[in-house]
Amino acid sequence: MSIRILFTLLFLGAGLTNAQNLVTNGSFTANGANWTFFAPGITTEAYYPETTYGGTVGGNIVAEIDNEANLRQTNISVTPGTQYAVSFRHSRRTGNGAAPNPCAFIVKVYDGTTTYVNQTITSNNTSWNWQCKAFTFTPQSNSVSIDFENLTASTLGSIVDDITIASLSPQMVVNGLNCQGGTIQLQAPNVTGNPNAVYTNHSWTGPNGFTATGPSVTITNLQASHAGLYTCTMTLNGCMTITVSYELTVVPSNIMRTASICDGDSYHFYGRELTVTGTYDTLISGGGTQCDSFITLNLSVLPLPNADIIPEPEVSICAGDITTLRVAAPSNGASYQWYKDSNPLPGATAELLNTTEAGAYTVTATLNGCSKNSGTVQVNIWSNPNASIIPVTDNYCTMDTITLRARNIDPSNTYIWEPFSLFSKLSGHEGPMVQGIFDELKQKVILTVYDKNGCRSKDTTIVSTIACCEMKMPSAFTPNGDGKNDYFKPYLDIGQTILTFEIYDRYGSVVFGNYVGVPSPGWNGNYKNGRKADAGVYMYLLQYHCSDGKTYRRKGDLTLIR
Repeated sequence: MSIRILFTLLFLGAGLTNAQNLVTNGSFTANGANWTFFAPGITTEAYYPETTYGGTVGGNIVAEIDNEANLRQTNISVTPGTQYAVSFRHSRRTGNGAAPNPCAFIVKVYDGTTTYVNQTITSNNTSWNWQCKAFTFTPQSNSVSIDFENLTASTLGSIVDDITIASLSPQMVVNGLNCQGGTIQLQAPNVTGNPNAVYTNHSWTGPNGFTATGPSVTITNLQASHAGLYTCTMTLNGCMTITVSYELTVVPSNIMRTASICDGDSYHFYGRELTVTGTYDTLISGGGTQCDSFITLNLSVLPLPNADIIPEPEVSICAGDITTLRVAAPSNGASYQWYKDSNPLPGATAELLNTTEAGAYTVTATLNGCSKNSGTVQVNIWSNPNASIIPVTDNYCTMDTITLRARNIDPSNTYIWEPFSLFSKLSGHEGPMVQGIFDELKQKVILTVYDKNGCRSKDTTIVSTIACCEMKMPSAFTPNGDGKNDYFKPYLDIGQTILTFEIYDRYGSVVFGNYVGVPSPGWNGNYKNGRKADAGVYMYLLQYHCSDGKTYRRKGDLTLIR
């Protein structure tokens, strides 16, 4: 049950037949008991009926505030921090001598030097007429004082009555239990300790058009339709209207509950620990102080999402490589969070994770509020082998054989050189040292080193060669058939190719010709018809192509010796 209290201050008019004088510890009907006066006042005039001053009710004792009489009440008990209202009725004296019109006084509520209310009240009615005034304040101590101080220079003044200081936090009394089928009574608050402080004119409203009067209402056979806000509006001492509200809830006798837990958890249900999907019920006795309830529970056990990682439990990769960790069988609708060394990885919320770093990896899968943690996958990083080519510093001619070597050789590693064609005719392309024939002036060579884990590293170098296009020619030959120096021909270096090679006699006739594409051992000292040439001096003309891509010409003399 919950209570919501609303307060409304309303100033009511005349028409009351019974005086209700409600200042705590004081009453005009006791001949001014506990009321005193203060200078410049010389008396407390608080013991005559209102008919003395022009009023109509003979039994209603009132007080006059004038040039001789005023009122003071001290040590009025209050609760610090609680809101209060001071209310009273006033009228200008109109009988047995009329007071000046208008006449006025000050009402003041205070505690020592702290003033909470300080209001000037003016009465200007021409005929007898009660008027209401009310002011709110919140004291900071446990007692206050109140003064009514005259402002009119006359022995005839304002008449006051029904002075009330009342808390604005009255409590509604609730009797009975708000159980379905039961009976409950809502009772408007009373002012305790003040027999003359009375709430009257009770007016009730509630849900579904509910209305009632009187200080209390009783609701029988409570049902859900009775639930709602009940409001009572009432008058305190005929001058101040207060509204109190109460929010009524009806506890059903049959209560249906729905709950879900994650697989592996338990649900505490009135002394039982439930772990299986199903429908459960129990009867709860209120023992007369609470409602009896028959409670039915529909419990669902939600499956945990899959969080198994592949590969597991360990994976090793080479430095710089990427490995992919993934959930083996992702659950539809699940969300994921990956962790490295127990720390969440920002943005790593997919079912797979690519990583290049060593560490202990886990993933948490969540589905419908249920979470499951994976096992740990340890990612190891293998360092890559060393790959370094010793630079070639010597000068080599194109088509020369050049030896290349790797640095920091590890016998357990594999060494592969590229391009394969450079080394295929000599050493082959594998090993820490290779030999190759380099037919270009600049040639890029790549060394790839593999270790026992399959990790690899690369190094590259540029091998530069020199064209070396100078042709070597003999100056004489002896074609006598002894197998020594029987032919005249140029000595070709690698990368040199004959285009035209002709020999002339002293008459300018061509005695021998060797041309590109026609293999020849050289001139054997015979004419084309097979006749032996005479010993003597002959001339040659040579055109050849070199590895630098250029064509060269050379001519000179040769001596045939017989």
